[in-house]
Amino acid sequence: MRATHRIVGSLGAALLGSLALTAPAQAEPVSVRSIPSYCRADSDSNYFGAHCQTQRVYYVKAYCDHSDGRSRVLRGNDASNNGWSTIHCNTLGSGWRYREASGIVNVI
Repeated sequence: MRATHRIVGSLGAALLGSLALTAPAQAEPVSVRSIPSYCRADSDSNYFGAHCQTQRVYYVKAYCDHSDGRSRVLRGNDASNNGWSTIHCNTLGSGWRYREASGIVNVI
């Protein structure tokens, strides 16, 4: 019985260790994903937004890139703009643009 616990414990520790080693290497997603069928998304060179037909809370996240090579992730919630959850890259200043196809909708 004790040997079984040690083996299971060792396997669990090894799995956790391998996850810890691989997690930092994974980057934020850079393409549109996770947009439920009941959400309508829209974007232009500055803006990404989504409007979802749900009572659940939803957020958007998208990348903004600067002409000098910097990038930032912006997040928005659904409390404003007639149910649209939005990000606007120009809130970061001039030279910032929405990275095409980087928008994500998170429904909680």
